[in-house]
Amino acid sequence: MSYIYNDAYEHTYYKPSDDLQNLFQIQVIQPFRETRPDVVSLYDLPNIDEIKRLSENILDRGTTNFSEQSVDKQYGVFTPKDKVSLYCVHYMPMHLFSTYHIFRHYLTPISHNVVFIDFGCGPLTSGIAFWAATSQHNITYIGIDSSTSMCNKAFTINQHGPYRYSSSPFFENVYLITNYQDLPRFMNSIEMGNPDDTHIIFNFSYFLQSYTFSNPANIKHLSEIINLLTSQSEDSKICLVYQDPVVPAFQRRWYALKSFLNFTTQDVPKVATLAYDRLIQGRKHYNVKVSYDIFHKR
Repeated sequence: MSYIYNDAYEHTYYKPSDDLQNLFQIQVIQPFRETRPDVVSLYDLPNIDEIKRLSENILDRGTTNFSEQSVDKQYGVFTPKDKVSLYCVHYMPMHLFSTYHIFRHYLTPISHNVVFIDFGCGPLTSGIAFWAATSQHNITYIGIDSSTSMCNKAFTINQHGPYRYSSSPFFENVYLITNYQDLPRFMNSIEMGNPDDTHIIFNFSYFLQSYTFSNPANIKHLSEIINLLTSQSEDSKICLVYQDPVVPAFQRRWYALKSFLNFTTQDVPKVATLAYDRLIQGRKHYNVKVSYDIFHKR
């Protein structure tokens, strides 16, 4: 049974299964209703203009510091936990379905063992998408997010697992860390299986939007870490997956990162278009465009 469905007539219109909808309800919508009923009322109406204003102010298009509180003139203080909840309601479905679309349609066949390294993992969004798209079971998941609150949400969602009546998590082998600079040391400490049958996937879903990478020196430093990791794992298959809004500023950062990497690369990112239903108000969000790129070392 599919975890994510295509509409029968519109194949890039994605809908959650009952189990995924249950996860959204228990782990995203319900906590949001309990902690911020004042904000939920905006989504129930829905008040589109006020939702847009609030999300831009508090979430800053997803680039906010989720480790710090923020203040809105109308709705007061948003704690890190509040901001994570707002992010999940506002962005998680879009990111989940767009990532699923990319993995499902454009990711080449993968090996038996997978090490999925998720830069800017958020609330496990890309992890769920990969799990649903590939039906892969032997996965070591490494999520990286600078926010402890976001890592805690990823842990909770992983433990909830995919199915309503099962206690199994999405991933048995899951590691959540807050600093990508720790990756080389961390990778040396975990068991990854036979290198000849291991596929290492570096996933960058909206990661380069961070203000950190407005500084070219930080992009260069990130590339050095990736090159070090790939040199340590040269016997494994290695793949990079990138996704961002179709915004030239973010694509320039991706071009800069690619230019420093020892990979065979595509010429330009491509654009995927899809649709999905928003959480809470259930309105269809159509003609969603995302930029993506996939390339391999071996």
